[in-house]
Amino acid sequence: RSRGHAAAAAQRCPHASHRVTSYIHRMRLRPANEADDDAIWAILEPNIRAGETWALPRDWSRADALAYWHASSHEVWLVERDEREERDGSAERGHAATSHAPTSQKRDIVGTYFLRAAQLGPGAHIANAGYMVRPDAWGAGVASAMCDHSLVRARERGFTAMQYYFVVASNERAVALWQRKGFAVVGRSPNAFQHPTLGPTDALVMYRSLEVPLVDEAQPDATRGAVTIRPIEPRDLHEVRAELETHWHSHDIWSLGRCHHADALPGFIAETNGAFAGLITLHLDQGNWQCEVITLSSRRAARGTGAALLAAAERYAREHGCRRIYLTTTNDNTNAMRFYQRHGWKFAQLHAGIVDRVRALVPDMPLKGFDGIQIRDEIEFERWLTE
Repeated sequence: RSRGHAAAAAQRCPHASHRVTSYIHRMRLRPANEADDDAIWAILEPNIRAGETWALPRDWSRADALAYWHASSHEVWLVERDEREERDGSAERGHAATSHAPTSQKRDIVGTYFLRAAQLGPGAHIANAGYMVRPDAWGAGVASAMCDHSLVRARERGFTAMQYYFVVASNERAVALWQRKGFAVVGRSPNAFQHPTLGPTDALVMYRSLEVPLVDEAQPDATRGAVTIRPIEPRDLHEVRAELETHWHSHDIWSLGRCHHADALPGFIAETNGAFAGLITLHLDQGNWQCEVITLSSRRAARGTGAALLAAAERYAREHGCRRIYLTTTNDNTNAMRFYQRHGWKFAQLHAGIVDRVRALVPDMPLKGFDGIQIRDEIEFERWLTE
């Protein structure tokens, strides 16, 4: 998606200049090597020193921590994220940029995980993984990406299940994420963890079979299940926020100069066999004459989820008396452009240079997007509901 605006909107979303919003950092995973040890230590150290989520000695040295992370039984992976790097000065975080110096892309390592067999011998068919995210990247979807990758990788290696056998119960955000990924709490060890501020805390055992379809896998038509659409309800707030963070790394989404708090917008949720499958959020312009699609996401490609959500959005717009429904995407998102046109949406307008202008408000916005294309413009698509 493509988002942008000017100073008035920045006041409504005061943190937008240091939150990536819908201009997402691009993440990729790769195996770790010895040259990555400094970056890995920068992730491990603050998590170990905090002592709030891992049962590891808080005074461990760099050598101790790296020896543990690179144990011979561990397959270690990293998450790299594109970052914009200023060559000739940069805007201060939280203030509008005053320089238009050339920029370049660099890869920033923000997360790491290991995959291993949970036990030896007769227990070696069950996988175990451990994940750490650099604190300044918390809430940006890094842990979610690592979990998804580790589940696929574990199945590739022939494991039949994944088990986390020491999840600190007070780490509620992690527990909720693992549950969204299909893990169930199958055991609890009372007071097994000495939390530095909470004192004795329970540890959970969480389990997920790998013999059932993974979240992002395509299934045969006979087993994929029908997509059902329902309006967003107050009880969905946690799931909506998690979906927004996964795809846009923020709840604040910029569009054509306006900042929308997407977690407070109306919209629809798609479900398949009762499981969350997609989200669309909507905004009615003043006077209700037109409706804008603010976000659209689905957890499985080529399953009809996106099309079903768009159809629900059109019905919503008609019911509210709108004559037009529209959306935008950035000039690099060629897959989205093909998708919208296949489903009857027409090109409406090129908003040339709007992304370049919004960089004055969002200095950490990536310069390049899909396929290395520089992100500059927003492309508007529309459907007239009176046709």
